[in-house]
Amino acid sequence: MSGRDTRMENLVDPSLDWDCSPPVDAEDQPHSSMWIKELVDLHVGHEISSTPWAEREKNLRALRARFIHDA
Repeated sequence: MSGRDTRMENLVDPSLDWDCSPPVDAEDQPHSSMWIKELVDLHVGHEISSTPWAEREKNLRALRARFIHDA
């Protein structure tokens, strides 16, 4: 080598301590990415159809209730 050690075997990776997986007891609960996907789909649908704000709020409450209370 040219005097520099380019191996990464002594590199400390802090991401090994990050636990991004859902809790073990939450197998039946919807994943948070599902909530975001549904929210985006709802928003896009509202924008495409020019849904009034009162209807948007009602639909958002229903979506939130489905994910929070069904979880």
